[in-house]
Amino acid sequence: MELANTLRQDSECHGGVLAHLERLETQVSKSHKKLEEPQNAQALEARIHELKCLRDKLRAEVKQRQARVKASTANVEPDQTLEISEQEILERKQENMKAILQAYRFTGISGKLASQGVCVCISTAFEGNLLDSYFVNLVMEKPLWIHHH
Repeated sequence: MELANTLRQDSECHGGVLAHLERLETQVSKSHKKLEEPQNAQALEARIHELKCLRDKLRAEVKQRQARVKASTANVEPDQTLEISEQEILERKQENMKAILQAYRFTGISGKLASQGVCVCISTAFEGNLLDSYFVNLVMEKPLWIHHH
């Protein structure tokens, strides 16, 4: 206990040698953090500068591409661009619908329009093996009812 008292600067004894070592370690870690803060700030400022330069380059590239698009569309008649864009929109919608139907097939549920309503197919599988498929014809009237299963 006397050793702990000699290590402390004041006359009170609080904790002993281990407590004193812990206090010294916290002081050292605080001083390291104070030294690292300016380095972190400089590194962050450099990173900010790099990102701003990259942003400016990307903005310039976008402006160049927009100018090219405007120049190329000026040579084409407006009606043709509208037809192409409408056709592209329809193709994208069709691709999206095909993807949605494929997702439903993966889940084991698919459906088709029938003469009186909707025919829903529920496919069953176990451990990757396709078992049976069940079909349910729903009549789309109020109240909703099953026509055939």
